[in-house]
Amino acid sequence: MEDIDKMSLLQTVFKWVNILTKYEREPKIFLLIKSWLEFLDSTDKPDSALAYGFLGNILTHLGFAPELASCISCQNKNNLVAFYPAGGGVVCKNCFLIKRQTDSKIYPIRAVDLQDIRLLFTKNWAKILANNTEIANRLVFLYGQYHSERKLAKIKLF
Repeated sequence: MEDIDKMSLLQTVFKWVNILTKYEREPKIFLLIKSWLEFLDSTDKPDSALAYGFLGNILTHLGFAPELASCISCQNKNNLVAFYPAGGGVVCKNCFLIKRQTDSKIYPIRAVDLQDIRLLFTKNWAKILANNTEIANRLVFLYGQYHSERKLAKIKLF
């Protein structure tokens, strides 16, 4: 099964690369792909988290990194309790209560989710594989779709 899962991840990631980098010819993107492929080849437990980690990294290379250290509205570094894809990152508790009234596409997160979202924007493939939540995966995917203004393929593992 692991080879089928690897092929499925590979297929999805290459669809994303094609959609997101159609007109980009950037050596750093090639190196990112190479690094990801080498790790995928070496792991015996492929997981969708690897693909979402790749998505986070390619978005960063393309200039779409979210703000994950402080609130996008008030720059507060404490009580970060929600992720706001359209706003470009995380929001604090006070701003969440305000934004929730006007925009339903703001998502509550726990501290562990925020750590996992941050992790998905690093190239630490082994750590991404070991520490992951489905919430982080989903939010990085929604963030990627919103900021790339493209419909991205969903991952289908067997």
